[in-house]
Amino acid sequence: MKIVYVIIGGVIFALGYAAFLIPHRIVPGGISGIAMILRFLYNTPVGIVAIILNIPLFVIALRVLGISFSVKSLIAIIYTNLLIDFFVYSVQIQTPTQNVVLAALYGGILLGLGLGLIFRGDASTGGTDIVGQIMNRYTNMSVGMWIMIVDFAVITTAGITTHSIELALLGYLAL
Repeated sequence: MKIVYVIIGGVIFALGYAAFLIPHRIVPGGISGIAMILRFLYNTPVGIVAIILNIPLFVIALRVLGISFSVKSLIAIIYTNLLIDFFVYSVQIQTPTQNVVLAALYGGILLGLGLGLIFRGDASTGGTDIVGQIMNRYTNMSVGMWIMIVDFAVITTAGITTHSIELALLGYLAL
């Protein structure tokens, strides 16, 4: 039953990126956010780059967080990121709004809903989720606090890279 949460959550998560965040260049943080920055700079596919960037984190998670969590997370990492590229390049999903504030809000809502379901399935989409869980084991800071710190840094980097404070602010809103 838990895999159903991962499957449904993955679709919702990927739609948040493909329909709202990527078309409006809103970086919500995380490894996928870094992949979006690379897309802006080099026109690379967000999903494939996110999978590649997650490889070292997966190896660390395997050692620190255990095999069961890591295998489920590997499946979720590959599944969600391939879905992002599928929706962007094959389906060529169109954004339902041209309003960037609505895109940030609904993109963030879909990411949160999708991630919540994936977490309920005892998995992770990798990236800052894994960083947060690993760092929590070695510090007194919560997983959520570590995720916020890393996501804040990624969004700030996106704002600097795109020379747009507005895109950074929208990224914080989507967070």
